[in-house]
Amino acid sequence: MAAGGGAGAAKESEGWPCQGRWRANALAVAPAPLSAKGEALAKRLKEWRAAEAKQLGIPAYMVLNDRTVASLAQARPANPRQLLEVNGMGPAKVERFGKEILELCGAAE
Repeated sequence: MAAGGGAGAAKESEGWPCQGRWRANALAVAPAPLSAKGEALAKRLKEWRAAEAKQLGIPAYMVLNDRTVASLAQARPANPRQLLEVNGMGPAKVERFGKEILELCGAAE
């Protein structure tokens, strides 16, 4: 075994991603702090998400995760195309939840 080696060193040298690198990448794409209006919209989105999740019988994060809620509150999309540009919003979520999300974002104006 090489000096300072060990199981972790072998994995890193074989191209396995180390936790520190993943954690750094996750922090690099974190949404910016929200304004007061953004915080209010995020709160409404989370309330809607909880009610929607309860109705569907699924965990709230499966409707929208916290990062997507923050991104929506930051971007305040006004149409489906803008909604698709938000990280965490794909065609299936836009189809399923887009109308309600856009209504909430529009009410934030």
